[in-house]
Amino acid sequence: WYVCTIDRVGPSGSTVYVMVSDTAQPPAFTRKWCKCSDDLKNQMLAVGLTSITNDQTISIRIDPAVDYPTINNMYLNE
Repeated sequence: WYVCTIDRVGPSGSTVYVMVSDTAQPPAFTRKWCKCSDDLKNQMLAVGLTSITNDQTISIRIDPAVDYPTINNMYLNE
């Protein structure tokens, strides 16, 4: 699991993409583009927009070695 900030989020065609940066020091990745799971993309878009609006971090589990890894779980942190 990674605690991240969201740099950008939005739809492109039928896919929702999120640009995330790991908050750890040193970070495992910065400005990494990921795609949201198709069956949860609307909910993840809402979480992403809330994260940006409220300046909150998210928790996700991805493989940062993969180009455009799929996010299957995204949680808004306090």
